[in-house]
Amino acid sequence: MACWWNCVWKENDCNKLMPKARIIILLLFYYNVVAAQPATNAVLYSITEKDGLTDNVANCFFQDSRGVMWIGTNYGLNSFDGSVIKNFHAGTSSTTLAHDAVNDIKEDNNKNLWIATGNGLSFYNIEKKTFSTFRYDTLTPALNRYYSLAITGQDILLATEEGLMEFTISTKKFTLHKAGKEYANRITKVFADSKKNTWLGTYDGLWLYNNNNHQFTCYDTPANDALFDGLITDIIEDHTGQIWFGCWTKGLKKLNTATKNIETFLSWKNSNGNVTCLAEQKNKDGTFSLWQTANLCKPDARTQSFTYLYNDNKPISGNRIYCDANNLLWISTNEGIKIYNPAKQYFQTTVLSSYVPLTSQGIALYPLPGKFLLGGEGGTSLLLFSDSVKLIKNLSAKVSNGAALMSIQKSTAGNYWMCSSNGVFVFDSILNRKHFFLHNDNDKTSLPKNFVNNTLIKTDGTVWLLPWRKGVWRADETNKSFYRVTTVKGDTLLPNSNLSKAIEDKNGNIWISDFSGGLFKYEPKTGTIKNIIEQRRFSNEYVLADKLWTVSSYEIFAVDINTDKITTWHLPQGKNKYEYDFTPDNKGWLWIATKTGLLAFNMQTGQFKSFTTDDGLFANDLDVTLTTISNGNILMASGNYAASFSPSIVQQPVNGAPLLFTCAAVDGIEKDSESDALHFLWNENNIQLNWALLNYSNPLGNIYYYKLDGINNTWQTAGNKGNISFNSLAPGTYLFHYKAATSEGMMSEEKTIRIVVHPPFWKTWWFILLGIVLIATLFYAVVKYISQRNLKEKLLQLEKEQAVEKERNRISRDMHDELGSGLTKIAILTEVIKTQQQSNEHIEKISTTARGLVDNLDEMVWALNPKNDSLDKLAAYIAEYAHQFLDGTGIDCHIELPDEIIPTPVSEEKRRNIFMVVKEFLNNTVKHSGAKNVFIALQQMPQYFALTLRDDGKGFNVQQQKTPGNGLKNMQQRIEDTGGKATLHSSGDGTKLIIEFT
Repeated sequence: MACWWNCVWKENDCNKLMPKARIIILLLFYYNVVAAQPATNAVLYSITEKDGLTDNVANCFFQDSRGVMWIGTNYGLNSFDGSVIKNFHAGTSSTTLAHDAVNDIKEDNNKNLWIATGNGLSFYNIEKKTFSTFRYDTLTPALNRYYSLAITGQDILLATEEGLMEFTISTKKFTLHKAGKEYANRITKVFADSKKNTWLGTYDGLWLYNNNNHQFTCYDTPANDALFDGLITDIIEDHTGQIWFGCWTKGLKKLNTATKNIETFLSWKNSNGNVTCLAEQKNKDGTFSLWQTANLCKPDARTQSFTYLYNDNKPISGNRIYCDANNLLWISTNEGIKIYNPAKQYFQTTVLSSYVPLTSQGIALYPLPGKFLLGGEGGTSLLLFSDSVKLIKNLSAKVSNGAALMSIQKSTAGNYWMCSSNGVFVFDSILNRKHFFLHNDNDKTSLPKNFVNNTLIKTDGTVWLLPWRKGVWRADETNKSFYRVTTVKGDTLLPNSNLSKAIEDKNGNIWISDFSGGLFKYEPKTGTIKNIIEQRRFSNEYVLADKLWTVSSYEIFAVDINTDKITTWHLPQGKNKYEYDFTPDNKGWLWIATKTGLLAFNMQTGQFKSFTTDDGLFANDLDVTLTTISNGNILMASGNYAASFSPSIVQQPVNGAPLLFTCAAVDGIEKDSESDALHFLWNENNIQLNWALLNYSNPLGNIYYYKLDGINNTWQTAGNKGNISFNSLAPGTYLFHYKAATSEGMMSEEKTIRIVVHPPFWKTWWFILLGIVLIATLFYAVVKYISQRNLKEKLLQLEKEQAVEKERNRISRDMHDELGSGLTKIAILTEVIKTQQQSNEHIEKISTTARGLVDNLDEMVWALNPKNDSLDKLAAYIAEYAHQFLDGTGIDCHIELPDEIIPTPVSEEKRRNIFMVVKEFLNNTVKHSGAKNVFIALQQMPQYFALTLRDDGKGFNVQQQKTPGNGLKNMQQRIEDTGGKATLHSSGDGTKLIIEFT
C-alpha cells in the first residue's frame, strides 16, 4: 500500500511548495469570473444602411394600419415591410417628400400618412403611392420646420419653434396658435391621448392645449415640480392612462392629471437624467416596462431603481424608441436600428472568463438542488454555482494538482467520483476529499492510467472507470484497488478504445459509447460484447424507458434495449457538421449542441427546432457540456461562459404576421394593380413581384416562397426577401401563389393573385376572329371558284364520255347491222354451196373464215357495248362462251358463280382483256392439256373480285414453257395493264390461273 501514501505525500508536498502560485491562480480566477459577470446581454436584431436605410440614425418610427414600418431620418424616409426597404427623398416638385429631414409620422382615418419634415408637411397616399406637400405661407423658415405632429379629427397639430401650427385637412389651410409665454411657444412634442387631450412638450414645461377654444394651460411649473426642467423631450400615455414625460436633464416624470402633482424618478438608483424618448412595452409575464433613452433603461418600483438593457456587455445608447403592434421595441442608435423582442430573450448567459478558458478539456457538470458543480482546470478545477450561475464557492484547492476534471458522478454510497486528466478524486457528500487515486507502475491493482474519461455507477453500487485507451475497469473503494472488466475470453473489455461514457439499462446490460468506434453493448452475465453501431463518434448516451438514445455528428439513434433494433433520424442540413454533447429534458426533447447552433429534437414526433446567435446564443459553435439542473432548465457551459434556458422555448407562441402583396413592377417601375389581378403587356418582359411578411422579430431571417402555375408547379424559395422576377412570360393568365415563414419556422397563410399577360394586337381574340373571317371569306371564294371550274371540267368530261359512249354505240350498231349482216350472208351462201355438194377447198376456207369473223365481231360488239361494263355481265358472258367453246370437245365445263353478284363497274378495256385471257386459257386447254374438265369460279368481296380458271389436264413446267403469240406472258401482261394480277400454277394435276382485281 506504499503507493497510496506516496501519492498523498506528493500532493501535500505540492501544496507546501506552491502556496503563492495557488493564490495567484485563484485571484486571477476571481478577477476573470466574478468581476466579469455583467447584466444579461439582450438579443437584438439590426437594420443598417447596408440593408438599405437612408441613414443609420432614425428620428422617428411609425407602423401603419397594414403593419408596414416607416422610419424617418435626416436623409430621407424609409418604408420597411419585413422584406424590402424603400427610400423616399425630397425633390423640387410638390409631388415629392417635402424635406429629407423626417421628424414624425402619423396615419389619418383614411389610412393615409402625414409626415412632419424640416421644411413642410407631406401627405402620402398609400394606395396611389403619391406625395403632396403643404407649407405655411410665410418667409419664416421656422414655421415650416415641424418636429412633431398629432391628428385630432380633421385637424393636424404641428410642433414648431414659433408656436402650435394647425393644419385643416378639408381646407388645406394653416393657422398658428401661440401660448402666453415665449418659451412655451418653442414646442418639441405634440401628443394626443386616449381622452382626446392634446399635450405639448415645450421649453417651458408640460402644457395642455384645448382644441375648441385654443387655450394653453401649464401643467408643470417650479411650483408643483421641485425638480422642474424647462425642456420636455417626449410624452406618452401608458396602458393605465397615466401621462409620462421625459426631460432633458431631470429624467423621467409622471403626471397626476387630477391633482397636477408631478412624480420625479431622478433619485432612484441608476437613474438617467437625460431622457430623449419614451416607449411602453409588454413583458413576457404580462407586466409592462416603461423604457427611456438615452441609455436604454426602465424603472422598477419594487426596488426603486432603473434596469439597463445590455448589448455587447455595455448599455444600449439610443435617441429614439418605438413599440410596434407586435410588441417589438425599435431602438435608434448611431450604429443603426436595433429591434428588441422580450419574448425571444431565451438564454440567460453569464460570462465566466473573458480571457483564458476555464479548462483545456471539456467542462464537467453535475446538478445539485438549487446549484451545480462545474469542473474546469487549474484554479478553476471545481466550482460551485447557484442555478442562476452565481458563484457560491471555489473548491479548486481540494483538487490542487491542476488536473482538468473530465466528469463528476455520485455513487450510491453518496460519494462524488471525479475523473480528471491526472487521477481520480473521491469526495464525500459535503464535498470534502476522501481519496485521490493515481497510477503506479509497480502496482497492477492501481489506477491503470491517470487520464480517466468517465465513471459508471452501477445499480449495485459498483464503480466502473473508463481510463483513456485502457479499456473498462472496476474500482474497489474499500481496498483502494482496480480490476479489469473482461470478456468471456478473459480479455480486457474494449482495450485501446477512447471510451466516452457507459450506462446501465434495466436488464443489467452495459452500453458503452466511444469517441470513434461507435456504440457497444456488454452483457455481464455472459461476458459478451457487441458493436451495435460501428464507426461513429459518440460523446454521450441516455437510457429513457426502453430505448437508448445517442447522437453522432450526422444522426440521432434510438436503440431498443431489448431487441437492439435501431431507429435513425438525420440531423437537418447545416446542423450536421459536428456534435459536442446532448441531454434530454423532461418534456420529451433532446437538446443537441452542434457546431452551428443548438438543436432541439422531439423524440415522439421527430420534429427539429434550431436556435442560433439570432435567438440569443452566445456563440453558434457550441463547444459546451449540457445538463438539466434542478429547476428543470437546461444548463450549458463552456470554458468561457455558462447559459441556462427553459426547455419550454420550443413551445413559445409566435405571433402570426400578415402577408402583404406590396407591388408589381416592370424594369423597376411600379405598375398599378387591381385587387385581384395584375395586367402586363406582351412586350413587358422583366416582371417583378414583391410580397412581404410583416414580421420584424428577426426580419432578415424570414424565408419567402412562391410558385407560378404552369411555370413552377412546386414551391420555390425566394430567399430572405419577398421578390421574384419573371422574364418573357408568354401571353396568358397565370396564378401566382406566395407565402412566407418567420425565422422561427412559422408558416404564413398562402395567398394568390392573378397575372394577365396581354398578347399583341395581332394575337388578340378580335384580331384573330377578324383574320378567321377574312380567311374564311377568301377560302370560300377560292373554293367556289375551284368548284365551279371543276364542275365545268366535269361537265366537259361527261360530255366527252357521253360522246365516246355514243360513238361506241354507233360503231357497235353499224358493225352489227352492216358488217355482221354481210358476213352472215357469206356464211349462208357458203353453206348453200356445201349443200349442193360442190366441194371446194376454197369454199371451206371462206366458210370457216366467215364464221370466225362473225364470232370475233360478236365479241367486239360485246366488248364495245357500254351496257356490258359490269361484273355480272362479264361473268355471264364468260360462262356462256365457255359452254359453247367446250361443247363437242369432250371437256366438261363447270361454272361457279355467287348467288348474287354485287354491282361492280368493269371498264371496257378491263372487261375485254379478262375475256381474252379466259379465251386464251380455254384454247390452250383444248389444244394441249388433254383435260376432261374445266372449272371456272368467281369470288367477290365489296372491294375485290377474283376469277379462277382450272383444268385437270397433264399440266406443264411453267418455268420452261415458251409460248408464241398470246402466251403466258401475254396473258399476265394483259391483266397487269388493267391494274390486276394474274397468277399461273401448273403441275401433273392440271393448270390453274387466278385473275385478281381490287
